[in-house]
Amino acid sequence: MTPLERGQVVPLREPGPDVHADELDALLVEVPPDARSAVERVAAAASRLVGATVSVGWEGRRVGTDGCGVVRAGRVALHWDPTVAVTPASARRLRQACAWLSLAGERDEAVRGADMAAAEATVIRDVVERLLSVRDVDQVLLSIADHTLRLLDSDNCGVLLREGDEVRMRSCVGNRVIDTARLR
Repeated sequence: MTPLERGQVVPLREPGPDVHADELDALLVEVPPDARSAVERVAAAASRLVGATVSVGWEGRRVGTDGCGVVRAGRVALHWDPTVAVTPASARRLRQACAWLSLAGERDEAVRGADMAAAEATVIRDVVERLLSVRDVDQVLLSIADHTLRLLDSDNCGVLLREGDEVRMRSCVGNRVIDTARLR
């Protein structure tokens, strides 16, 4: 006879360790290769933890429907179906995941900014080297215009100089019309 057949009360067993919480915890101690893959991994692990689809909202943009279950930290929010309740421990883990994603995103932005600054520094260094090696003013101006064109990723670029009461184009690169190079 089973205990239920004898009319006995069987206490509910306390749940064992939450494998999905462990999955999210393990993820949050890693350094992600980039924010995009971190978002995908957190969304998947958080969905398994919550037991519903979890969407990631970045920088205040809501993802999902109104009335979502939500946790926020930093620039990130996680959203899911509001009818699915989460424990306070799970909510803390999800907030930690939001903070982790915010840091990953800020790191990616810092890397992009450093790359852009390095490219600009290279162009400026090249211009300075040419300025120091060239004695012809027109060649120097052409070099400045050419490097500025590349630095700004522009279609055309020129150097206008004032000569007396007149402003005149002294060097122009990328122009398609000859009149641009002769501006006065």
